[in-house]
Amino acid sequence: METEYTINQRLTDVRNTLKLTQDEAAQGAGMNRAALSKIENGKQEVPVSLILFYDRTHKVSGEWLLTGEGTMGKAGTNFSDNKIKGNANVQGYGNTAPARDEECRQELAKAKEELEKWRNKSFELQEKLYELSEEIRKSKG
Repeated sequence: METEYTINQRLTDVRNTLKLTQDEAAQGAGMNRAALSKIENGKQEVPVSLILFYDRTHKVSGEWLLTGEGTMGKAGTNFSDNKIKGNANVQGYGNTAPARDEECRQELAKAKEELEKWRNKSFELQEKLYELSEEIRKSKG
């Protein structure tokens, strides 16, 4: 029987590949060991701080952690993807949180949409600020 390779399992495998204890990884991500244990066991949602800890501190691909797509290491890292179970159909894994990966993908898509809205709004506000500064400059001149 094949089961899904979940984000929780990828997080555990990354930590083990990096030879970090749960205490070390939890501290790096700003949480306690008990919370990390729950996350790795699929009993608690994955916080952004944990993804960012691995992504920024250890050059682990955030996309790979969230989706299982691509490679574990970012370009320029010396991670060997054969050290981990980097595919979506891994034999022998329990199906602890199979729906969570899809939820994470949906949340990521929503966050990207929201970011794009804010970028557009920022651009609009910058244009308005420029127009107002031009009006002020012309009125003084």
